[in-house]
This record gives sequence, structure tokens and C-alpha cells, in this order.
Amino acid sequence: MANQLESPRLTPRATKILEGAAQDAARRGHSYVGSEHFLSALLRDSGGVAAHVLKTLGVTDAIRDELEKTLSSHAYSETSELSD
Repeated sequence: MANQLESPRLTPRATKILEGAAQDAARRGHSYVGSEHFLSALLRDSGGVAAHVLKTLGVTDAIRDELEKTLSSHAYSETSELSD
């Protein structure tokens, strides 16, 4: 029997974050899911460990608002991503 790599199992919360990031990107018309979408999804999940850690590290509502402004601005586009 050949060894096959199995996909890692994700917790329901991790799945929720991944789906939230993808939905956030799609809602904004982005053709990619970037770290900014994951951060936005993590911040919306206020009951999660990651959100608690971010809050402990000083990620405040002001930073959340700034992220939202950046993602929503017309100046922000896929061309602002780093290229090779």
C-alpha cells in the first residue's frame, strides 16, 4: 500500500476563519486571499484565541478601523502587492 499524504484536518473555527477570509476577498472584488483578509477575519472572530492574542498585543479598534479603510480604499489594489 502506497503512503499518501492526507490533508490536515482543520477545526471548525479554523475553517470559519479561512472561509471568512475568502468571503472578505470576494466581497471586495479581490482575486486573491491575502494576509490582510485573514487578519480581518481573525479580528471579526472575537471569541477565538487568535483574537484574544491580538488584543493582548495591542491590536485595537483603531487598527481594525485602519485595516478596513485600507482594504476599502480605491488606492488599494492588487498592484500594491509585492512582486517578484
